[in-house]
Amino acid sequence: YVDISTTEFEVIPEVQGDDLDVEKLKAALLESVAAGNFKFDYLASRYYKEPEITTESQEIKDRLEFAHTYLSTEITWLLPDDDSYTLSPKQLNSMISVDDKGTISVKKKKTKAFLSDTLAPLCNTIGMTRKLKLAGGNITISGGDYGYTLDVDKEYKQLKKDLESGKNMKRHPEYDRKGYGMGDGNDIGDTYIEVSISQQTVWFVQNGKTKLTTSVVTGDPTIGFETPKGVYGIMYTESPSTLKGENADGSQYETKVTYWMPFYAGCGFHDAPWRGSFGGSIYKGNGSHGCVNMPPSAAKELYGYVEAGMPVIVH
Repeated sequence: YVDISTTEFEVIPEVQGDDLDVEKLKAALLESVAAGNFKFDYLASRYYKEPEITTESQEIKDRLEFAHTYLSTEITWLLPDDDSYTLSPKQLNSMISVDDKGTISVKKKKTKAFLSDTLAPLCNTIGMTRKLKLAGGNITISGGDYGYTLDVDKEYKQLKKDLESGKNMKRHPEYDRKGYGMGDGNDIGDTYIEVSISQQTVWFVQNGKTKLTTSVVTGDPTIGFETPKGVYGIMYTESPSTLKGENADGSQYETKVTYWMPFYAGCGFHDAPWRGSFGGSIYKGNGSHGCVNMPPSAAKELYGYVEAGMPVIVH
């Protein structure tokens, strides 16, 4: 057979076995008796079955030609963590069929199964555990709704075209959602906003350089309003804005702010001119409803930097 685990396409030769060819032995015995010989000199190896397929079989030659023609195509995806993934010849073989005219057809069920079961887990980063080196220190964090997700249907349509062309390709996958950056083994990149709840500090880092550091007040954990931890993305920016919500006692609040930068479910960065101080342990008992309250000048500066999609790391 032709080994299609790699593009070397090595022909694995036949092996002579020891299965007895009963019909061959029977014919030899009858021939001996017919000749008047009633003593038969039996040597087993003379009557072993011969391999039906050998390295010289046309079937093997055809298969080898098929492998070199259709299974040596290199289809490579560039992944969010700076790695890549290339289809193996065996995977290609499961996805395509070729007619007598050399026209390639794509097997939809097999191809979509590969995308869902193999490629998607390599592409999808939402909620993954990340080890990050940040302005506030090295952390390990999981959760949140930031990251990449593969659009299986859209990717299938593009992969179908790639497979039918029979040409090499190297590209990014088709995504349903995208992160803000790629690099350094993660999908965050080197531009992000970091929120440390324990340090009550926000850092804004742009292209690896810290542009802003400020004390803040985060959500009040004593009444169930703790700022959610995880990795998120800036949803949009708005100036001015009116924040509406519900207090712990069930009453409604409505607060006007100048700078509003939400990142998750009503939680976001905004100016809090009503506060006289920030940082320390203020958030324990006098914290926000989950938002990150900032000094007005710091909120103004951050607003000038951020844009939709920018990663927010809360830990």
